Amino acid sequence: MTLALATDSAYPYNYAQRPAGCQVIMGYVGRPGYTPHVWTLSEARAARATGCQWWPIGVGISRGATSAQDGHDLARYMISVLPGYGVDKSTPVFQDLEPDALRADTGAAAQCVAAWKADMRAAGYQHPFTYSVDASFIDWLARWDNVRPTALPAGKIGVQYAGNISPPTFDLSVFDPALLGGPEDMTPDEHRMLVDLHNWFSPPNTGEGQKNAGGTIASTLNKVNGLYNLPRPPTAAQIAAAVVAALTPLSLTAEQLQQIADAVLAAAPGPVPYSGILTPVPPA
Repeated sequence: MTLALATDSAYPYNYAQRPAGCQVIMGYVGRPGYTPHVWTLSEARAARATGCQWWPIGVGISRGATSAQDGHDLARYMISVLPGYGVDKSTPVFQDLEPDALRADTGAAAQCVAAWKADMRAAGYQHPFTYSVDASFIDWLARWDNVRPTALPAGKIGVQYAGNISPPTFDLSVFDPALLGGPEDMTPDEHRMLVDLHNWFSPPNTGEGQKNAGGTIASTLNKVNGLYNLPRPPTAAQIAAAVVAALTPLSLTAEQLQQIADAVLAAAPGPVPYSGILTPVPPA
């Protein structure tokens, strides 16, 4: 089993410098005041535009022992903001439990984790996981030995094995690839749709696509949502990433490319189930 490589960082970074093979970029959604930077929607979109998946992390405490109430408070906050980021309820979501809080009172930390997970699941989020140093109730293990794992410890879905990689500054983790929903789950219709999408914005169609980007995008979205009637359509973010990647060789400005990506995202009726069916765009 090849583990999925991910970065997490307090701030967005130059994604051209992400490690080769990176499949996930993780960012912090708050709570405000508990993390140095709350990622914006545009920052999340930029991460998704690389072809990587974007997973949100919430921080609900600062220093010292925590409590069940902290877990409830973080869940309530995340449930209120995640739809605005386009995060579907099948996407993995994370609670950051700082090591000092766990060590200050392990029993209280366990109550915090249980409360957060219960509330997230009650709200429909299917994959809530907690990050910290090792304990029986921790899913994403912090173990900074700078050795990339080839297997996960029993009961863990991920391991953060290196921190503060610079430049730029990010942490490195590996995760169970089942969390990605990988290419092996792609149906024939999904594969055909992606081929058609690529061809739509490739020569000899690029000229027409450049002149009529709005109509072309609308037609493509109608094709995805209607003609194929896919059981697991790609997300609007994945479609936007594919469109921007295909149009990048044309004489369009970065602002025009962003407008096209925004048009694709705006055309979507709302978050749709994610799946890892797009191959990440290699770093520049």
